[in-house]
Amino acid sequence: MTTRADIIREARDWVGVPYLDQHKTKAGCDCIGLILGVAGVLGVPPHYPAPAYTPNPDGVMMRREMQRMFDPVYDTLKPGMIGCFWYAHREYPQHLCIFSDYRGLGMIHTNQANASVREHRIDEHWGKRFIAPAFDFPGVTE
Repeated sequence: MTTRADIIREARDWVGVPYLDQHKTKAGCDCIGLILGVAGVLGVPPHYPAPAYTPNPDGVMMRREMQRMFDPVYDTLKPGMIGCFWYAHREYPQHLCIFSDYRGLGMIHTNQANASVREHRIDEHWGKRFIAPAFDFPGVTE
């Protein structure tokens, strides 16, 4: 069984990987590529394969597909879960992370602005952009 600690440990191993749109390997990845890459390494693939997507995220599709691919969690946020965030449209997710235990509750993610996978505390900027639900990788245990 894969634990939340396994997920965080593997995601931290991706810190420094360059941002590369539509990729999901340690040679380069984008935000969903980080999630899918970590899932692949740990052998916890999503319930359904990820659909094709564009560099400009479609928040409606992202929400629908996240709910198909992973297990929604509405009541709590824990390290090792997947978080969704908005950029331009408050109702729709456009960015993903893996929550970590960095300084309380942190996030491991990548985007074009960061240029690589990073881990940091969830500050006010990111905290106000979180969109429920969070998601669990299939079959994860505490």
